[in-house]
Amino acid sequence: MLNTLSQNSVALLYLLQAATYAAAALFARREDHVALTQCYLASALLHGLFGACHAMHLG
Repeated sequence: MLNTLSQNSVALLYLLQAATYAAAALFARREDHVALTQCYLASALLHGLFGACHAMHLG
């Protein structure tokens, strides 16, 4: 599985973004607003990278 992820950057970015959503859910339950904001910022950056990788693969 790690070999597949290392060769497929889009899948790796998707899994990292899913991890930020899971972390955000955890921090929301703990009411840690600073960490929650950082998770959302990281998720937004990963979403941008995901879009850029998707555009590079298509174009």
